[in-house]
Amino acid sequence: MPKFKVLMHYPDDTSWEEEPVFDTEEEAEEYGCVCCSEYRTGAEILEMSNPGDYPDDGENADFEIIEIND
Repeated sequence: MPKFKVLMHYPDDTSWEEEPVFDTEEEAEEYGCVCCSEYRTGAEILEMSNPGDYPDDGENADFEIIEIND
């Protein structure tokens, strides 16, 4: 039975495969959305703590769901 993982894509052209393995694509989708939201929140906090050091370029993280055979 297939399992699913989240592959994050960041604005600096790096990618990161998240560790959790999900039983359904819907669970993985929800987790990917949470990761993107946390990325955006972190960027906003960094900009507030050191204005100008972390300019808001408007780019967000994105993700894709990958199917793995477990």
